[in-house]
Amino acid sequence: NEEKNKILRMEEEFIKGNQEKKILEQSEMEQDEYKDLPDTYVKIHALLDILITSFTIYETVRRNDKGTWELKDKLLSIVIQHFGIESKIQKVGLYALLSLENIIIAQEKNKNPNYNKIFFGDLTIQGKILSIFFEMNPKLKKSDMLVKIWSDRQVYIIVDLYTLQYIAYQMKEVLSTTIDLEEASSYAKGSVYNYIKEGYQEKVIEGNFTHSNLYLDVSLKCPIIIIPIEIFNFNNHKCLLISLGSLQVKSILPPRVDKKINYETIEEESLLYDIYRVSLLGIRMATVDNCVEKNNYIGNETIMLKEFNFSIECKLLIQPKNEKFNNIIVNMLISDLDFQLNEFQILLLIEFLGNITN
Repeated sequence: NEEKNKILRMEEEFIKGNQEKKILEQSEMEQDEYKDLPDTYVKIHALLDILITSFTIYETVRRNDKGTWELKDKLLSIVIQHFGIESKIQKVGLYALLSLENIIIAQEKNKNPNYNKIFFGDLTIQGKILSIFFEMNPKLKKSDMLVKIWSDRQVYIIVDLYTLQYIAYQMKEVLSTTIDLEEASSYAKGSVYNYIKEGYQEKVIEGNFTHSNLYLDVSLKCPIIIIPIEIFNFNNHKCLLISLGSLQVKSILPPRVDKKINYETIEEESLLYDIYRVSLLGIRMATVDNCVEKNNYIGNETIMLKEFNFSIECKLLIQPKNEKFNNIIVNMLISDLDFQLNEFQILLLIEFLGNITN
């Protein structure tokens, strides 16, 4: 038996060696085929465009006789407009571009025509609600990977607390019959802990840590959140407005790792840290007399919280074995918070917080 197993292992190794040799030869032939072409030569170009995708989510009720579910009334309708994907595989590197023109989510339980849409991009602005560009290329300046994310359209979210609570109750009831949410949450937390412990710490200790980074460039228009004061009163257009401003994410990366430099001992901080900065700019809160004027949710604002900015900077050490520097440094900054509240706004906030906690 031992002789047979030995012969089988030798045969497997021989077959595996031949396969690897063929793959290497094929790769070399392909390189010879493209060697005289520029690095930007496109080998494969793929495009996908989906004009409109619609989803309808129904309220469900349990049938007592069979214990099954049946559809009842509409809860939500979702329309996704013009979703596109473009990808190119070049001689050196590849890239992909994902774009989405608009998403419109409407709730069907509340019949107030002013607030039937609960999520949508501004229809008066041309452009995309979201664009994502990804490139992987070893010849990029400071990283093999580049990600750019941006948006052209302003997004509005209508928070109808009564309807949202009802929808959340319905969804939770359905999910709880098929998924153990507590078990899933516990498993996710354990997976993250194990990844940090086994994936990062052990690699550093064993000396197998490989530095990787990502060039990020994000510029997004954050949602404007509209909270109607009286959702069931069709004639009352007053609302609470919370603007999250714009989101900016940038990475500041050192030059690529130089094999001639001993990163475990150098003291030049500019060569040792990947820096990622996240900023929320222009956050504000106000009450608005006429939220539905011209359907753009801009009226006579009475400021409750003046515009302010929030930023966070995270510095990651590219060589954890350099004991002269901290592995992770996090800095946060919030600009001046200037609240200006009148009696009506104070009562509104108390009512709103009460609805959330109930």
